[in-house]
Amino acid sequence: MYKNLRIEMIRQNITLEDIARTLKINRETARRKVKGDIGFSLPQCQKIALLFVSNNTLDYLFKRG
Repeated sequence: MYKNLRIEMIRQNITLEDIARTLKINRETARRKVKGDIGFSLPQCQKIALLFVSNNTLDYLFKRG
C-alpha cells in the first residue's frame, strides 16, 4: 500500500474517482493500484502527483509502506 498517497488523499480531499478520472481507468482498478495490488507506471504517478497541492513529490507519495 502507498500509505503516504492515502494520507494525502484524505488530507487534500482527493478521491479514488479523481484518480480514476485522471488516469482514465475505472474506480476498481484505481483502488487496486492505490492498495498496491497493481503497479503504477511512471507517467501515471506523474499525473497523480499533479492532483496534489502540497506534499506531491513522487518519492513521498509512492513510498511503499
